[in-house]
Amino acid sequence: MIPNLRLYTQVAILRMLKYSTMKTERENNHIDPENENVKPEGLKQIAPFISLYNEVIGEQPDTFDPEKSKAAIALAVMTDNPENLRHLSDLWQTPHEQLLVSIRDSYYDSQIKQVGFEIFDRKKAQDEAKKPKSISVAERVEQLFANLPPDLLTEHQQLVVEYVNAGMTNEQIGSLLGIKKQSVAVILVQIREKIDPLVKEAGLMKLSSFHNAALKSAARHGTLDAEKILRMYHTTSENAKRYIKKERIIDQELLDVGYILLTDRSQVSEAEYHTLLGKKHKSDIVRKNNRAYISQEYLEKFKTQKIKRKSYQKPPPGQKLLIDCIPLPPDHPDRGYIYRMMLYRIKKGWISSNQIQRRWFVVEEDVLPEINALMEKKEAMRRS
Repeated sequence: MIPNLRLYTQVAILRMLKYSTMKTERENNHIDPENENVKPEGLKQIAPFISLYNEVIGEQPDTFDPEKSKAAIALAVMTDNPENLRHLSDLWQTPHEQLLVSIRDSYYDSQIKQVGFEIFDRKKAQDEAKKPKSISVAERVEQLFANLPPDLLTEHQQLVVEYVNAGMTNEQIGSLLGIKKQSVAVILVQIREKIDPLVKEAGLMKLSSFHNAALKSAARHGTLDAEKILRMYHTTSENAKRYIKKERIIDQELLDVGYILLTDRSQVSEAEYHTLLGKKHKSDIVRKNNRAYISQEYLEKFKTQKIKRKSYQKPPPGQKLLIDCIPLPPDHPDRGYIYRMMLYRIKKGWISSNQIQRRWFVVEEDVLPEINALMEKKEAMRRS
């Protein structure tokens, strides 16, 4: 029982201060920490919810009894992060299962539900307000040059920076300044050495420091938020890591020199795709970032020779090959998962089908709802 939650908030804060002091004393005296039910980090996570409860409940016309109060706070904590419910259980010395039951029952009480979600919404708003606003790379670069110390560069170097930013080559700059283009290159090196510390302070890094060729291609084609600083592309560490993390990045450089994606159905049919992935053509396929490419020259030769995959019996009237009912490209990471799940349903007898030469044929309208549901499930898992 918690007769006064406002008082309980103060107790929680005092306990946090106590644990912090105890931790310092233990570290100074080299004593192993005692096992406590509630850790200071846990208290830090849940204390704001108890504090916000007092704020929300003060705006309500009706008063809450202790059990309703606990249910509302538990609902807010659970909605934010289920792991924090353990800390709340330890703090209140209430069984975790009992809190789960109170959360379940609170769904049948609109008043508790309203207070619980209001606490959660306010906590979320506080967290969003604390997040630093994202600044584009272009804005960072603009601020960088606008805030350069006036005595950092000589007048000669400032002129070189202006000419480079205007898109002029070393040769063009050299002719304007009456020096050799090699001298311009040396001056650029000196300027970069001077501004590099300020570039790092602005949160920018050279693309070359990531040792990933795809980043430069992405910056050149505008698919990565990056800007040139003295002819060298820069971006933030977060932007680069986010881009590298993406699955199956298309390599624009390969496309530029005449390669074609095997998944490009405008040029490579489904049958040709499967044939080209066979052992016979393995040495002629270029793989990069989990994508397969083929040169236009080889594809034309392949089509001329009319190399086709082994033919199969035609599907029954009104039916279609199961794999062809999945509206995803052949190299999509979810395609195999959806096919296996649909095959499981077919073998269980939940979906009518025909098996011909180890291939499964179905009515497309029968399987599309199931396929769409599986795709939505995978997308929801990916977002979470």
